[in-house]
Order: sequence, then structure tokens, then C-alpha cells
Amino acid sequence: MAPLPNAADGIVALTGGDTRLTEAMNLLSAKKGKRLLISGVNPAARRTDILSLLNTEEDLFNCCVDLDRMAVDTVGNARQTAQWIKNNNYHSLIIVTANYHMPRSLLEFHNAMPDIEIMPYPIQSDRVPTTQWWKNLKTTKFLASEYNKFLASFIRTRFF
Repeated sequence: MAPLPNAADGIVALTGGDTRLTEAMNLLSAKKGKRLLISGVNPAARRTDILSLLNTEEDLFNCCVDLDRMAVDTVGNARQTAQWIKNNNYHSLIIVTANYHMPRSLLEFHNAMPDIEIMPYPIQSDRVPTTQWWKNLKTTKFLASEYNKFLASFIRTRFF
């Protein structure tokens, strides 16, 4: 697990598995941010569905958690979060996502919010073993795909 980050104005958790939402709620409970945005929520999911996934107080969830149902990819996560940051007049942000997804997320978030202080909080993914990952063809293909997405993001954010 990554060390706890310094406090920020807001926290954003990118949906997609692992323990991202639980860890983001833990950060909110620890007062590492004023509010939590869960970005990329399925439009059919109700607030009560999300609450039931988390081991948290209902009062904290109801007061301080916002759901983004518009984002469908990392670019969308960054754009929706940038709007949320602007609406709340925030200047710093903790991003919670899987460790393999963090480099591309940081590219997209810095591109969408160049003046915002962004602190990564990577979560060890259940999908990617930390040792001898290269011995598993499925894991190697998955990481190669993520690297290709990173390269595409890098080129797009730097040159276009």
C-alpha cells in the first residue's frame, strides 16, 4: 500500500475494480480531502448501490461523496474531475486508481488541470502480480495494452 498522501482539497477515485473506492473512502474518513468524487459510475447504479459496496458511515457518504456518471474513459475522468475541481474552487487533488493505470491517469489529469496540484495514490491491482508478472502471458498482454494506451496519451497530450 502506498503511504498516505498529504491532505488535498479533493479526492477522486476512478472506477474499475480493485479496492479503489474503499481506499478513497478511507482517505476521506482520514480527512485527506474535503470531498470525494467517484468518476465513471455506471449510470444505472444508484447511490445506495455504491454505499452498499463501501464500509463507511452513511452520513459521511451522503455529505461528502459526489458521483460522476458521464466519464467512460480516462480522458473523460480527467475532464469531469476538472469541472468538479472548478465548481468547488479546489487547488489540489488526490487521484486513487490502480498502480498500472496511474501513469496514464496522471498524464490526462495534468493535461486537463495544469494548475492543480495532483497527488497520486496508487492501489496495488488484483489483476497484476507484483513479482514475475512477465511469466504470465495474460498479464504481459494486459500491461502491453496499458503501455500502448499510455504512449497514445503521451503523444496526444504533448503534440496535439
